[in-house]
Amino acid sequence: MTRRHVVLMLPLVVIAGIAGGMWWRNYTKVREITVSIFSDFSFRQRTDWLKGLHTRFDVVNRIYAPSTKVQWRIVTDDLADPTALLSNLDDRRLALKDRTDEHADVLLVYTGFADGPRTGSVNPFSHTALVVDQPNDSDEKNAIRLAHELAHLFGAPHDDKAIGELMAEPPASDRMPEHTATLIRGLRDYNFAASVDGLTDSMAKRAVRLLTDALTAKPTTPDPPSPAAQAHALLALSSRADGRNALSIPEFRQAVKLAPQTASFHLELAAALAQDLQTEEAILELRQAAERQPNDPRLHVALATFLFKTDDPDAAATEVQAALRINPNEASFHAALGSLEAGQTGQIDAAINSLQTALKLNPQLAGTRQNLDRILAYKEQVKAEIASQRSRVQQAPQDANAHYVLGTVEARGGDLDAAAKEYQRAIELDPNEGHAHAALAELHFLRQDYAGAWDEVRKARAAGIEPKGSFLTALKRKMPG
Repeated sequence: MTRRHVVLMLPLVVIAGIAGGMWWRNYTKVREITVSIFSDFSFRQRTDWLKGLHTRFDVVNRIYAPSTKVQWRIVTDDLADPTALLSNLDDRRLALKDRTDEHADVLLVYTGFADGPRTGSVNPFSHTALVVDQPNDSDEKNAIRLAHELAHLFGAPHDDKAIGELMAEPPASDRMPEHTATLIRGLRDYNFAASVDGLTDSMAKRAVRLLTDALTAKPTTPDPPSPAAQAHALLALSSRADGRNALSIPEFRQAVKLAPQTASFHLELAAALAQDLQTEEAILELRQAAERQPNDPRLHVALATFLFKTDDPDAAATEVQAALRINPNEASFHAALGSLEAGQTGQIDAAINSLQTALKLNPQLAGTRQNLDRILAYKEQVKAEIASQRSRVQQAPQDANAHYVLGTVEARGGDLDAAAKEYQRAIELDPNEGHAHAALAELHFLRQDYAGAWDEVRKARAAGIEPKGSFLTALKRKMPG
């Protein structure tokens, strides 16, 4: 090798050495994450509560520092909890989400009030967290629980066996499983102060890669969807939980793309789309999912919910009926069908039957008894209206409007033949009675005579009456006009 080549190589060696040194320093550098703590009255009743708080974080750092290169530092420890009057743990956490006067990476509510079995409300990649300090547990156990909850800020799996899953059993309780430590180490520079908005393109890609590795090493269920799909879903759920629904949609789409057979991903994507006012896209997503997985009743019921919101009760009822064919003993499905039938022409008796079936299957089903009582009362009211209107027709047999109104109440009561007869009589008396043609179109639809329904639609339009948009949508679905 010539001297010139050696001279040229020297700068390259120096540059490579500098780059390597910088990489190594970044890899080994400890990240200090600052915490402002809001403690409530119930926790402050503990003896030496402030000292206990710092002791717990000493244990947390003993667990984190060796394997994760993360150090937690309390910057404010005596803040009164402004969320204590809220009962729900998630609401309490979110109440701090927009607080900007505390300059810390993480705002932590530390409460001594246990809300059932829950140990906290911690959303991955969020600026805020809430952890429950259980009054009947030892200081060490509470400290280990705190360590686990803080690990969930990085997306570490969260389950009922949290303490055992995160750390080895005592006396080696300061050891964290390698897959968890690797995840936290790789994400230790995350900008928690920015909350989920810190999931920029490059950071989101890194988080997905590291979460995929962690979920591959430690599956969360016996037969999980692809770890990469779960990773995207976790980012999506985190964004939604912090009120950034729009950020969740592309992540849910990726989860669906990677695991198209996982119904929960389709359901979450549809919910996110609907929350973003993309209702038609949500319906399309659920239709495609239901076609792909026709035996999952959750998809049919969710689709029914969205169809009802778009004023298409007929299609909604069809989806609930599909769910019932899959699971005929699910009381809530019968109750949902009854509620839908109650709002449809001529379905009052069917609604009563569906609600009675629901109560037979589950007598304690919330709201169903009241709904049934309301519909039974409505049926009696319709009976009275029918009797009154028949009397009016007898007094004015040549009044086209009287026959039309009688037909309408007969249809409400479920006697479609009597209703059709009155509508036809109204048209005989007044050929321009467009409302009667529109009503007859709906009766033909209920009898599955879609050609006859379109014929009456055209007659109604000729008389200057446009049938209801929701009815026309349902009719077009059955038979394009």
